[in-house]
Amino acid sequence: MKQHVYLLSFLLLSFVASAQTTYVVSSAADSGPNTLREAISRINSGTDAAPYTVTFSTAGPVTLTAALPAITRSCTITGFSTLTPATATGGTTIERSGSAGNFSVLSFNGTGITVYLQDLLLQGGAAGSGEGGALYVNAGGGNVTINRCLIRNSTAISGGGARVISGTLTLSDCQFANNTATNTSGSGVFGGALGINCSTFTANRCTFTGNSARFGGVLDSFATNATMANCTFTGNSATSVANCIYLNPGTAMDVIHCSFIRNLGRDMVLDLDGGSARMLNCLLLGNQNRNLFTIGQKPTTLGGNVSDNADDSRTLTDPTDKTGLRLFAGPLQQNNGGLVATCSIGDCSPAKDAGVTSSTAVTIPTTDANNKPRTGAPDAGAFEVQVPTSVSLTAGNSGTITCVNQVLTSSLSGGTSGTYVFAGPGLSTTTTSTTAIASQAGTYTVTVTSAEGCTASATTSVFADTASPGISLSVSNSGIITCSTQAVTLTAGSPTAGSSFSFTSPGGAVQTTNLLTVNTTGIYSVTATNPQNGCVSSTTATVTSSTEVPGVSLTATNGGVLVCGTQTLTLTAGSQTNGVSYSFTGTNPFTTSGNSIIVAAPGQYSVSALNPANGCFSTTSLTVSENLIPPGPVSIDKSGAIGCGPNSVTLSASATGAVSYTLLPANQSSASGQFVVTSTGSYTVIAANGTGAGCQSSGTTTVNQGVGAVAGPMSLSGQPNAANPGRLSATGTGVRFVFTGPNGYVFSAVYRSSGTYNVIANGIIAPGVYTLTVYGTEGCPPATSSITVQ
Repeated sequence: MKQHVYLLSFLLLSFVASAQTTYVVSSAADSGPNTLREAISRINSGTDAAPYTVTFSTAGPVTLTAALPAITRSCTITGFSTLTPATATGGTTIERSGSAGNFSVLSFNGTGITVYLQDLLLQGGAAGSGEGGALYVNAGGGNVTINRCLIRNSTAISGGGARVISGTLTLSDCQFANNTATNTSGSGVFGGALGINCSTFTANRCTFTGNSARFGGVLDSFATNATMANCTFTGNSATSVANCIYLNPGTAMDVIHCSFIRNLGRDMVLDLDGGSARMLNCLLLGNQNRNLFTIGQKPTTLGGNVSDNADDSRTLTDPTDKTGLRLFAGPLQQNNGGLVATCSIGDCSPAKDAGVTSSTAVTIPTTDANNKPRTGAPDAGAFEVQVPTSVSLTAGNSGTITCVNQVLTSSLSGGTSGTYVFAGPGLSTTTTSTTAIASQAGTYTVTVTSAEGCTASATTSVFADTASPGISLSVSNSGIITCSTQAVTLTAGSPTAGSSFSFTSPGGAVQTTNLLTVNTTGIYSVTATNPQNGCVSSTTATVTSSTEVPGVSLTATNGGVLVCGTQTLTLTAGSQTNGVSYSFTGTNPFTTSGNSIIVAAPGQYSVSALNPANGCFSTTSLTVSENLIPPGPVSIDKSGAIGCGPNSVTLSASATGAVSYTLLPANQSSASGQFVVTSTGSYTVIAANGTGAGCQSSGTTTVNQGVGAVAGPMSLSGQPNAANPGRLSATGTGVRFVFTGPNGYVFSAVYRSSGTYNVIANGIIAPGVYTLTVYGTEGCPPATSSITVQ
């Protein structure tokens, strides 16, 4: 035997003559000695003797940063140890680096080659626009066998997990998980897990989960003759057609003992587009859309199929088929030591023993997906119940119902999980929880249905103690915060001994006490808790405030000024608030009388008004001043005399510092000092420096009877020339006589008192107009006469 052993990168190769060549990969490196890349290169070179086998002495992972060469010759590749796809343990992992470009993890391309893969975990493939995310095989009509492999988390335009073109393809104990075909066109090959072109396709004990594509979430098949037995399909989806299997024209498939459970997407689990299918002993439950075509291209039933969808009765028409049933299945997991994950059913499931035992059309496997024997009437689907299951139920409660204890409990024996129905007074609920809330006393029934479909019931009696403790709440000062009472006390009580109390303030603060002193308004709530049963009683109290100040005024007589004739003033307090009391203070002594005081000295005086209803008060003050200096001398102007024009005279008095004037004997008062009199006589004006009896000064004046002026006609005697000047004479009444004429001529005569006089003006020498103006007394208007001298 000729053998190449890749134990460590520094060992020399050893050659053994043989009819085959085995390469032992001992390095998990991407390239270099003893690596998978080197082994593939040796195979493709044909230097060593065929057939070729690649084994691993490492579990990896072999992380690829670049695509491996496509294997062009027949070969067998087996992992380091037995792989359990259900748990992803064992075997050898080969993966594409997340930072690498697009390529398939492993690829084959040859004519008539035979490919055998075992115990390999292929993951992270990303073929981009290429085919086969994790595995691409073009065997050119040869045979491909894949055993105990896990292909997951890979993408490609078609065959997201694997793309196989061969004469035959055989899968056993394999699992395809979370692979995606990205083809979005209306043609070509799809298949989230698998895209196949082959004459014969067989899959036994395989599981497909979380795969997706536009067509065929799991499989897009161009296989002429295909069989899938003991396979599990769960969580797969298609955006257009066939959540699980898509059969193209000219293809055929037998689907035997397969489970289609909780698949997603918008279409059926099996879609025939010109292909044909036969179904026997299959289980269909919990799928998001329809399970099967009910018209047109329907699969042929060979009996023993079980479905939860009543519409399937139009397709599954064999007398041994069952549709519209209430079915349960466990989660996808390793069961009964199987290599691949399965969804279990229970001994009570309608799918138990529902399959047919014989068929002339197909061969019925004698083991299930876990390679466990099928005995008697087989169960529908990929899982065969090995150990009869049953459930028993105990029901109880956590004691007397109180306000803090309202729980029913139950315990399921046998089965993996269950759905519980709790029923009783005021209670009807279905839940997966083993507990429920009971709020009333009485008898309660608990019924459980296990995940395997088995049921059991039990009862329990519940008693109640839900008496509330009762509560009282008192508030000091009637709950009113005032200026004199700036905090109130809230006192809680309860007739139930040992009750605890909890106050909640308006801002949300919580204090555990029965006595709370507060200085903030708002609604306060208090809760009393019964120590025996946790029940509570609550009440509230509203704390308000009354802090309005009463307002106060203070006025003084004589404008608050002490003057010569007013030696005391009265200061009076007032308020719009009824019932207030007053308190006075001052810089000098004063006498109090009710709401007034009498002061005799200047200074600052204050009063406070106290509202007895809330203790609030207001304060104001007033300044008393004094003015004891008399005004200055009084001067009096008069507008004329009586009898010359108007029959009245205006007297205008003024004195420095005076604020008021009084005219005697008329006894008239004036702030401006002006008076109007209509008779002659002596008048006295008294000036005061304040209203009332202030300090005074006085002045006197006499109003006379006025004499009007009379200007008689003038006469000329003599000649008006320089040699012999003329003279003018006239008779008039007045005190002053003024002659005026050409060339600035002026002659005047003044008399001591008003009277009628004959006045002569000498020195008239120039011709022209001469005027005589006669002035009266006491401001009476003058009188005139004129003469023209030639």
